[in-house]
Amino acid sequence: MLKNLKSKIIAFAVAGFVILLAMLILTGVISPFKAKPVSGQVTVWVPPQYKSAMAPIVTSFQSQYPAVKVTLEEKNETTYETDLINALASGAGPDVILLPSSDIGLWQNKLLPAPRTNVLTLDQFESQAPDAAIADLVTQKGEMLGLPLSVDTLALYYNKDLFNAANIISPPQTWDDFAAASGLMVARLINGDLTQSGASIGTAQNVNHFFEILSELILQTGNPIATLDGHVTLADKTGDSYPALSALNFYTSFADPSNKNYSWTNAGPNSLEAFAQGQAGMYFGYAADLETIITKNPHLNFSVAPFPQLAKGSRKSFARYPVLAVTRASTNPTIAWAFISNFYTAANQKILIDALGLPPARRDLIHSLPPNKILRPFYDQVLSGQSWPIPDYGRAQSIFRTMIESAVSGGSIGSADAISRAAGQLKLLLNPNGQ
Repeated sequence: MLKNLKSKIIAFAVAGFVILLAMLILTGVISPFKAKPVSGQVTVWVPPQYKSAMAPIVTSFQSQYPAVKVTLEEKNETTYETDLINALASGAGPDVILLPSSDIGLWQNKLLPAPRTNVLTLDQFESQAPDAAIADLVTQKGEMLGLPLSVDTLALYYNKDLFNAANIISPPQTWDDFAAASGLMVARLINGDLTQSGASIGTAQNVNHFFEILSELILQTGNPIATLDGHVTLADKTGDSYPALSALNFYTSFADPSNKNYSWTNAGPNSLEAFAQGQAGMYFGYAADLETIITKNPHLNFSVAPFPQLAKGSRKSFARYPVLAVTRASTNPTIAWAFISNFYTAANQKILIDALGLPPARRDLIHSLPPNKILRPFYDQVLSGQSWPIPDYGRAQSIFRTMIESAVSGGSIGSADAISRAAGQLKLLLNPNGQ
């Protein structure tokens, strides 16, 4: 009987302890399953113009993870790449870097893809990201290489005063209309020298974004220039024509004094400078160029229109934008990826793009109100932005520069030969081992 009484006492004691423990857990007095606080350091390298825009989002992240210390290091944009190469070589590189999307191919082997446990999943990213960003930042293995802060595209800046003076009712929508509008604004001296340009394209030496402009002209013909598997299509024939050759001839016609499209010369100023000073009627640029134009000439009467298209075809424009990525040198890659994922929430991205004056990189922000109404065409082009697999932007740009200059010079190498040589050089660039 005593034995039964003792067993009952023990049972009551155990039951009482379990009830007390459950009450303590439910009331939060103790939390046996509470995760260990996330802690560590994250160093981020950013150009000067991004630091102040990113600061409030960094502060918000640190309030959410107080044991994480984030350091924004301001880096000179001119020496950014060299400084990064040296830092990574010495083993002292940053956790997070900011790269243009066109450099992702060059830096891919130095970037750490998102872990499978990342707070932002691949499915979530692909449901919100524009196609251009998915093509650039998601590998064939389904790995995320980085996250876009914005998706910027080429658009047409036009001088409203010069348009009015030439009686041009609206900005051109097609390339035929573009050429016609350009011709109406061209002014020459009696000796043929240009005193005012319509279109500020045709050369490579003094045209901002010449690589992207010509790339987009070629892409609009249906020629992809190159594919992910390393196949170069630049010199390919479609039916009875060579689309890339037609695009190159059209582009360089604006720098040919014997062509009716003649509007631009190497002797003039940089295309952005010429437009800002009212010496050119049209300029192709990104939303990121807006502040520079306004700073150079606050009184310029201008607006922005969508990038021109072929008479038949869907709307397209060339995309190039800033990307946050985690380096393989990171000592806290999981935290670093959580940090950059924080910039891709709808609320934080809106804060950032409004501060920077850039279009969004999320589908659900396309119809949001821009901080400046002149940015609307850039917002409207986000989903139709495109590019091509650029393995090394600097070298690819150099190949295009030589191709344009050879076509413009009219020497022994004509446009067709220039295209063929460029295609050969791109093949070596995409397939360095000859595969």
